[in-house]
Formats: sequence, structure tokens, C-alpha cells
Amino acid sequence: MPAFNLLRFWIQPLILLVMGMTGVWCNAATIIYVANTDSQDISVFQLDEVNQKTKLLQTFPVGGAIMPMALSPDKQRLYAAIRSEPYRVLVLAIDPAIGTLSEKSSAPLVDNMANIAIDSRGRYLFSASYSGNKISVQTLDKNGLPSKAAQIINTGAHPHQITPTTDNQFVYVSVLGDNRLDYFRYKPAHKHSSKNILKPASEVAAVLPAGSGPRHFVFSADEQFVYLLDELSANLHVLKRDTKTGATTLLESHGLLQADAQQKPWAADIHITPKGDFLYASERNSSSLSGFKINKTDGRLAPIGQWDTEQQPRAFAISPDGRFLAAVGQKSHSMTLYGIHPDTGELQALNRQVTGINPGWVEMVSLQTQQN
Repeated sequence: MPAFNLLRFWIQPLILLVMGMTGVWCNAATIIYVANTDSQDISVFQLDEVNQKTKLLQTFPVGGAIMPMALSPDKQRLYAAIRSEPYRVLVLAIDPAIGTLSEKSSAPLVDNMANIAIDSRGRYLFSASYSGNKISVQTLDKNGLPSKAAQIINTGAHPHQITPTTDNQFVYVSVLGDNRLDYFRYKPAHKHSSKNILKPASEVAAVLPAGSGPRHFVFSADEQFVYLLDELSANLHVLKRDTKTGATTLLESHGLLQADAQQKPWAADIHITPKGDFLYASERNSSSLSGFKINKTDGRLAPIGQWDTEQQPRAFAISPDGRFLAAVGQKSHSMTLYGIHPDTGELQALNRQVTGINPGWVEMVSLQTQQN
């Protein structure tokens, strides 16, 4: 990396420090939540942006095999799905001052859920069961607590991710076993009814080649594009999305692994920076992160690099300000914090921390900021 870019990469934390000391601007803490499946707990880390390090604040026991998590739109609650019996979702309150967790409530889930999501208004909890071949919808009350009753829809084989659009018009589901991306019309009901919230579209959003195994996906910042990652082929697809009908068109595909790679593909997670400049994806068997620059006009991707990371990186997350990325390893039981170069998207390893056993999900949230 050129010296000038290195200077720009590292000088921003010093500016933040000076601004905070003068009272012009004070950046609140960024908190990292790591779900540890086998130790059955959540590691809560605070990100010190000035010193570019993380510090363990809390180890929160959950009493079951935890995996997917989701933040409420107001960032006051963390939802955590337990994948061992009894299947349930925990509603955890986030301390607004320091980010630690406390349990508010729990509610049954209809199955072992691989993914959960909250709509942008905080009215519904969506869940996808990989092993049960179904998705469900549960209403949330004014306190964010889920109902026991759920709308249940049978899907194809192994739905892996369920995510609504921010305009509350559509919900998309990756169906790994059937190599396709489904979508549903999303019509919030009156009085928080959970009946007929989702209506299947007349056709699928995208069909992938046999053996692709579409797993995780993200929308572009304007939601005009969908970036879909295949678990079994480690291919990354760019889909143009019709925001009125919900349908998609394939624009291009990229492979995370070289054609002569010795390891079997096993891709996992995908995330985009908040402003939509860069996209990153993890591949477990190579223990690597791949980065791409996004053309905001046509949605296409340009590779920018590949970096070694934690062993078997099932999950990672990007900070709300787009400056940091935290990746965890299921076999290394650790988390590496990276800085994201604002111009090139290159990753720079900054700090490493031990997590719980078998970390499999990461969420990041910034607490409130204070201005003079």
C-alpha cells in the first residue's frame, strides 16, 4: 500500500481523538456481539476506535446452541435464535450506555432456525428453517416481544436466509437445496395479525445452476441489486432487481476460489459496507475473505483482494460506519478486527481476540453519538 494511503488509513483515528477531547464531537462505542454455538453464550466486545482494539465486556450465557441473531431497527434489542431444543428466540435488551445484554423475554420458534430477520418497522420476526424446509412469521408487540402464533409456509429444500426489503414490499428467501432465490409479497396486516403476511410470488426470483447452493445474500444500498453467494460453488452472483415487481435478472458472477484451487468450495457469509462502496464474502475451506468494489451505477463488482483470516470463517460483520470488519473462526475460536481502507477497500488486520467456542454469528451496533 502506498505511503500516502497508509497515512490516510491511520490518521482518521487521531482526528477522532482530537475532536472528542475538544468536545466538538464524541463518538460513542461500537459494540460487537458474537454468538458462540458450542459454549452457548454471546461474547460482547467494545471496539475502541481510537486505539483500534477490542475489549471483552461481557460473556452472556444463553442456555442452548445459539447461532443466528438480529438487531431491532432502533438497536435497543438483540434477538438470538437457539437451535437446540426447545427451539426459541431470546429477546435481549441492549444497555444504551455500554452495550451489555440482559434478557427481556423468550418465545418459541416453530423449528430449528438457520436465519432470523426483523422488518424495518420492527413489527415482524421472520425465520427460516434449513432442516425443516419452512419459513415462519411472528408478530412483535410494541415492546418488541414476539407472539407464539406464527404464519408458517413450506418451502423447497433447505431455506437458508430470509430477509425483507426496507420498503416492506418483499421478503426474499435463499433455497439452498433447490438452487434458487424465492420471493414473497409482504403486506403488513392490521392489528399485528400474523395471517397472510407473506404471499408467494408467481415465479422464483432467480434460478442457479445445479449444485450451486445459494446461501446468503445482501442488497445494494439502494436495493436495486442483490448479491447472492453460493455455498457449494463459492460463486458470487450480481442480480439486477426490479423494485416494483421484485423479480431479478442475472448480470454477472464471480468465483471466490481460483479454478485450480485444491479445496472443495464452502462459502459462508456476505456483507456490504453501509454506503454501498465495498462488498466482502467469506470462504470456509480456504479460511479467506474476498473483497470487491461496487460500481454504484450498474451494480457490477471489481475484485480488490483476498485475505487470510480466522480458521473456517462462517461469519463476519461490518461496523455501522463502514470503517471496520470483524471476522470469527469456527475452528480458531477467535475474532480478528480489520480496518477497511476508505478508498481502496483493502483490509488491514488490527487486533485479535479469543471468543467462545465455535463462534458462528456476528452483529455490530454503534451506541448513540454526542455532538457539541
